[in-house]
Amino acid sequence: MWWESAPPFILIGLALAGMGHIQGWIHQGFYGKPKAVCQDSYDRKLAKRDARIMQEIKERQEAITGKKTGFFS
Repeated sequence: MWWESAPPFILIGLALAGMGHIQGWIHQGFYGKPKAVCQDSYDRKLAKRDARIMQEIKERQEAITGKKTGFFS
């Protein structure tokens, strides 16, 4: 009967999915951020550029207002 073969398929599927998820959790535990999947050098350069631009904007706002902006200031 078909229901007799369902538990092994479910267990094998869960084991395969679990292996993939455990790798992601371990990576996030070590590096503190999610694993970068499907990112090439262009994507990393764009992320670095965006961080630099956001830092420049923050510095300009601090220079104009004379105070730091953030959660506690």
